[in-house]
Amino acid sequence: MNNMKLFTEDSKFKDLCPGNKQAILKLDKRLTDEGYIFNGNWRDDPSSGGYNSSFELVRDIGGRKNLVTLRPMKNFLKVEVYWGYSKDIPYGKKPKQYYIIGFDQEVPKELIEEIKEFYRFLNK
Repeated sequence: MNNMKLFTEDSKFKDLCPGNKQAILKLDKRLTDEGYIFNGNWRDDPSSGGYNSSFELVRDIGGRKNLVTLRPMKNFLKVEVYWGYSKDIPYGKKPKQYYIIGFDQEVPKELIEEIKEFYRFLNK
């Protein structure tokens, strides 16, 4: 994440439970290791475990920047990959795909594969 210090020093990050902080940092590391360049941005809409945030691409691709939305819950982090409602999305793909990162789990491989597929879709 390009703006890690700013993101983690925000009171919204500090107010998260340790499990949500850890899950966000695990996802950040995994995406960074995969070569994605993004910023973390806080939103003003809360979930049951704290404020929502998103990882946004540094440069907009095809009018889109949002890579994933992070929704902290009380016992896990819910990650949303938003494909949108365009007629151009792959056949059979739901507009929103949700993945769970449990506090004691690694980032699901399926989530990373979904992000790769989504990123390729944006770049076509």
